[in-house]
Amino acid sequence: MPDDNSNFGFELDNKPYMYTDLWEDPLPRDFYFVNRKTGEYKLLFEAFMGSFAISNTTDNLFTYEYDKEAWIVTNLNTLEKRDISSVLPYPIKNLSFDKPQPASPYGQAGMTADNRYFLVYDEFDVWALPLDSSKNAVCITGGYGRENNIRFKVINISGGRTREEGVDLKKEILLESVNYNNMYSGFYTLQPGKKPELLTEGPQKFKFVKRSGRSNYIIQIENFSQAPDYWLVGSDFTLKERLTDLNEQTKDYKFGKTEYITWSDYRGAKQTGILYTPEDYDSAKKYPMIVYFYETMSQDIFMFYPPAPTTSTINPAMFVSRGYVVFMPDIRYEIGWPGQSCLNIVESGTKNLIDKGVADPERIGVQGHSWGGYQVAYLITKTDIFKCACSETAVANMTSAYTGLRAGAGKPRMFMYESSQSRIGGTLWDRQQNYIQNSPIFFLDKVTTPLLSRHSDGDEAVPYSQGLELFLGLKRLGKEVWMFNYKGDGHNIKKRDIAVDWSRRMDEYFDYYLMGAKRPVWMN
Repeated sequence: MPDDNSNFGFELDNKPYMYTDLWEDPLPRDFYFVNRKTGEYKLLFEAFMGSFAISNTTDNLFTYEYDKEAWIVTNLNTLEKRDISSVLPYPIKNLSFDKPQPASPYGQAGMTADNRYFLVYDEFDVWALPLDSSKNAVCITGGYGRENNIRFKVINISGGRTREEGVDLKKEILLESVNYNNMYSGFYTLQPGKKPELLTEGPQKFKFVKRSGRSNYIIQIENFSQAPDYWLVGSDFTLKERLTDLNEQTKDYKFGKTEYITWSDYRGAKQTGILYTPEDYDSAKKYPMIVYFYETMSQDIFMFYPPAPTTSTINPAMFVSRGYVVFMPDIRYEIGWPGQSCLNIVESGTKNLIDKGVADPERIGVQGHSWGGYQVAYLITKTDIFKCACSETAVANMTSAYTGLRAGAGKPRMFMYESSQSRIGGTLWDRQQNYIQNSPIFFLDKVTTPLLSRHSDGDEAVPYSQGLELFLGLKRLGKEVWMFNYKGDGHNIKKRDIAVDWSRRMDEYFDYYLMGAKRPVWMN
């Protein structure tokens, strides 16, 4: 909202659309303009769906409207509206967004210092959109991002969440980057009229923190084996001084290594993922492998995982340190067919690592939680590639879960399927076969893979009854299945003693099937 000195204010009202909250996500909102001088109160956008930005230095409002897929500038003095992004040669909506709802934009970097341009992003580059309709849009990064498969974002050197001053196109601009060829992050300098010039890039996760003095900066550096710590760097981003050492106690641990990998799926499309390997990895050996996924994972390739018991998903550092390799594929979905989309990518990616001699085909397990847990339950009805599987807090039956409740929010689950994560894209009656074909419950007779399940009766996101459907269905069919209900616990494990117990049981389970360890008593 504008600051206290502004003449303008805004109100967003979703009350007229609350009924559709049962199945719609996100909700539309009526967008009102308030003139604080005159008291004028006017509807600017009815049933608005999108995002907005307010200029601190001009009387302009910038809105991205999902249905128009465009940035609109509204002059708050005249209330005139104008599309300022249709001149761009590339889409500004997120092309990788794969839920059955409108895609958000790649984002914006605010106004320029001269108040003449509004800065927005396409998939790779930064564009200056003129407020004067007689001027042309300018790609200030010169197309370098698209040419080199690098994504740029403008850095706010003040370090705050909001930019106090506009971006001065006549001075040096600092950019943060992600190189999509290897997922390295980095920093670039952009001089007026020139293309970006690399300052530093590497297999880390960089985060700009703030300026320090006149010519230094503070940044955060993190990777799989290094906890996120603060560093002082010079104007050219060379390291000067380590400012923190927050996890010194982990320096003697063997965390392993990460690799960004690609392969072709069954349809010939390029897919991507992360491979975690032990520090003493031997390419001549075949390793036991754990496959874990949720949606896309590669953005976190350089995330640090501190050694700790799990509250939901596997900890790759813990498994790699014990001699496993861990594979995390990126899942990209076809609306209406989330299960089949997952199968296409996960099975093809797993076979790729078998063919390359990385994974021992007789020692591969799979684990997932929540949305990942559902996908694991689906996979084992369609493939026998896994020696064992672990599924936590999974939906087993979309037809019954559709009218279930997310108890924590007190909200029906219909929106999850019609317009959100479960990606069916219609009602149970419009797309009945999609609900059935994507539901593991109807195909449990095909399962040959042992399954370990956790679904506690205090789950606030996925009804406990879904865990029972999965367990009891497999039990009735005579399949190997174990289910843990930590009484009163939730979707994610809340208590450390439960996390320790569940982590131990997962370790014992996978070690028995994949490492040749002794069968634990609780499995008998």
